[in-house]
Amino acid sequence: MVSTTATGSGLWSTTANWNAGAPTSADDAIIDSGVTISGNAAMACNTLNILGTLETQTQNLTVTSGTSIGNPGILDCSGSTVSLGSGMVGDGSDDRTGWGLNMAASNGKLNGFYATSLTIGSLRQSFDGSIKIQLTSGSKTIINGYNPKTQNGSSVRWMVNVPDGFNDTIPSVEGVGGGRLELQPPTGDTNYGILNYDSEGGFECLGELTVNGSTTGAVINIISTSPDSVNYDDFIVRGKVYVSGTGQTLKATRPWGSQATEGYLREVQFGAVEIGNGNTLDMSDLGPQDDSYGGASFKSLWVKSGSTYLASSGTTIIRGKTTTNGSQYALSFTTVATVTHNNGTHILTGEDFGVSDGASAGTTIRLNTPPQPGYLYNVILSSSATNTGDFYYPYWANGTEIAGDLTFVSGSHRMWAGSMTVNGDMTIYDNAVWTNDDGAGTKYGNLTVDGDVLVSGTMNMSYMNTGTTVKSMTVEGGTFSATPGTTTITGRSDSFGHTYSWIVDGDGAAFIANSGSVYFNGAGDMPVRNYFGKGNFYNLYIDNSSGDVAAYGEDLTIDNDIIVYDTKDNHDLRFSADAIINVGRNLEIVSGTLCNQTAHTGTINVTGNFMLSDPAAKFGRDQDDASDLTVNIYGNLINNGGEIV
Repeated sequence: MVSTTATGSGLWSTTANWNAGAPTSADDAIIDSGVTISGNAAMACNTLNILGTLETQTQNLTVTSGTSIGNPGILDCSGSTVSLGSGMVGDGSDDRTGWGLNMAASNGKLNGFYATSLTIGSLRQSFDGSIKIQLTSGSKTIINGYNPKTQNGSSVRWMVNVPDGFNDTIPSVEGVGGGRLELQPPTGDTNYGILNYDSEGGFECLGELTVNGSTTGAVINIISTSPDSVNYDDFIVRGKVYVSGTGQTLKATRPWGSQATEGYLREVQFGAVEIGNGNTLDMSDLGPQDDSYGGASFKSLWVKSGSTYLASSGTTIIRGKTTTNGSQYALSFTTVATVTHNNGTHILTGEDFGVSDGASAGTTIRLNTPPQPGYLYNVILSSSATNTGDFYYPYWANGTEIAGDLTFVSGSHRMWAGSMTVNGDMTIYDNAVWTNDDGAGTKYGNLTVDGDVLVSGTMNMSYMNTGTTVKSMTVEGGTFSATPGTTTITGRSDSFGHTYSWIVDGDGAAFIANSGSVYFNGAGDMPVRNYFGKGNFYNLYIDNSSGDVAAYGEDLTIDNDIIVYDTKDNHDLRFSADAIINVGRNLEIVSGTLCNQTAHTGTINVTGNFMLSDPAAKFGRDQDDASDLTVNIYGNLINNGGEIV
């Protein structure tokens, strides 16, 4: 093995250009400063140190042990198959050795964007503030080795250590510059590192990232080395991100920071993400102390069979409309995958779309989150005039469940699924519409909300006779169009600044019964305010286990029937303030009590029959000294042994 230095410009194979002859695969080659060497045949050497310029000129270059680009070195790989080595001679104990490619000076350049292929054992840039590395675009640059280093007391097997991003000077679709990178971990070690941080809004980033190792258990740790207060601590991949291979993990990691204080790695921002079968995307280290715009941001997320997604405990933004295969999904979870929400929030906007992914402003956005892999926590859907397509949520996912709250901020949203459960509250704001009409006549869904519902936009459940069960219903300036089946109210509100079980109020507020039933079936008092002119009940069923359903405010109108029944002697429906109850057809008391509140007069008008169907039925005033109660019956009074007070 010899060391040979190019001291004169010209062809690689010209002996006179080198002080010890043209390099062979066993030699260490150095290209001196100010010297330009051009490839005219296949080139090979043991190590390569470029202080001048090497232009491969479509000829292949193979370096065995490693390459260094120094001051002011340039390597232009256009049209060539290039391998830059697995690691320079040395044990990795200092910064210069052990790297497949070591960019040793701020004005060194790797022009690899137009290379046919580019393979590097490990990659290091030793400076900040200059962006001089271009990776391939057509094929992927392969990183298939590592260099072990100690950073702030932590051992890291670095595959990529580039502190200030990649070159963004090559034009490409949707701003994706910097080329395509594929990491192939050579062993199953759990401490590989990749560093490529930059500020939000810049284009100095990876164009595409793939993790594709063959050894189960490899973990690629995305690492930043600066605190949250520094702008340059985002990890950005403008294009697609694939986690594939065998048992691979791509993880956002904070090995040198504290979740409770400043931490490291402010945000991860990806394009369309695909987690291949049996692999993992782990964002769980990104917590709520991160920037308000989100600890993680994806264009779309596709969790495939046998794969695992661990969400940020902060906010994850889903910006797009299509997955990596072009399907119209912003979220797509298979039933045999694993999803862990970590109490984080997912916000979906659908606004990041373009020609390259086949989506347009009117493209529908499908969110398929079946319950089998696990639940999301809080889900927020928001769009604008830019994104005019409907959100389909949930889409084709019977039994979708949200562990926290569901919020519709704006846009048009459709339910295309058999059922959905919201464990928290559900909010539909002014500029949002949500309906169980899938637009195709093929799917419809039952809705269960364990918490409270606020509608200031439009909630339309009228498409089919499906069940709707909520804790409380607040229609505040919006429209609630009920199912023609049964809407069940189970409690009274703990949210939205009131304690009602049912309230329809505010300018423009409307309740449309659609000939359906509203069923109060809870425990404790359930106050009701259905203001005159906002819409009438059709059928009203009362079956509380304890407490009253108390009608407050203006008169209460039921277009069809009232049925009151309970196994206990409770005042199951009572009304106050001299109110008038108008019943369009029959009023039936099965086993409960209907009365007016103490010290108030009131009127009940029954167009059809007034029935006390059982000896347990009771009708009358709340107390013996209460004021008079007027009852007008235009059908028949039918008493099967009940009590009239």
